[in-house]
Amino acid sequence: MQKIYIYKDTGVCLKSYQALSNLCQNFINDDCTVQSIDAIRIIKGDWVAAASTIIFPGGADLPYAKKLNGAGNNNIKAFVTEGGAYLGICAGAYYGSSFCDFASSVHCDPRITVLGNRELAFYPGHTIGPFLAPYTYNKECGARTTKIMQAVGQEKYYNAYFNGGCYFAEPEKFSNVTVLARYAAAGFMAEAAVVLCRVGTGCAVLSGVHPELKCSPDDQSLLLQNILQYVYTYFL
Repeated sequence: MQKIYIYKDTGVCLKSYQALSNLCQNFINDDCTVQSIDAIRIIKGDWVAAASTIIFPGGADLPYAKKLNGAGNNNIKAFVTEGGAYLGICAGAYYGSSFCDFASSVHCDPRITVLGNRELAFYPGHTIGPFLAPYTYNKECGARTTKIMQAVGQEKYYNAYFNGGCYFAEPEKFSNVTVLARYAAAGFMAEAAVVLCRVGTGCAVLSGVHPELKCSPDDQSLLLQNILQYVYTYFL
């Protein structure tokens, strides 16, 4: 039985974790189970053989790096390279890129700026945010509902929850990257909101928005489920 693991450790936003857990339970078939996983277990590596997907929720990515740099990230990279899937939401997307550029723009509080390379580097370029509004940790003052356009298959539009998220700079430069969705909000048109990165025989999906969190009854989970269905149908 294949397992979907959702990271649950220091830095993870519990609201994002719980929403992802609930949605995955609804999405999977009888051949899969959903379990939480912490840094100690990732470093140990005994999860890899049974896993199909590992998910990193929203939150803060520096605590992820503090616990997983080195052995933990090496295990995640090997898992994906050998055919597994990584899904990173917001902080999990920053963490899955080559370079995290968070809150370095002039309208952001410099005390929360985070700039640096990331070991996983599934997305080869820079991940830049917060994109649509300034961010304050553990508050909703920077939260927005933004329009997202699905960029693969049939063109569709969704409302998505945004709070501190990112866009993916210059995805067209990288042959292993497919843009799955773009921002469609006025003033932010066409920047990449969700990308898929081929990594060996596996893939990483990184999302600057929170498709797991509800912003309207009609849109909640639809973007996430469509993206996961696309990934599992065409890439795994």
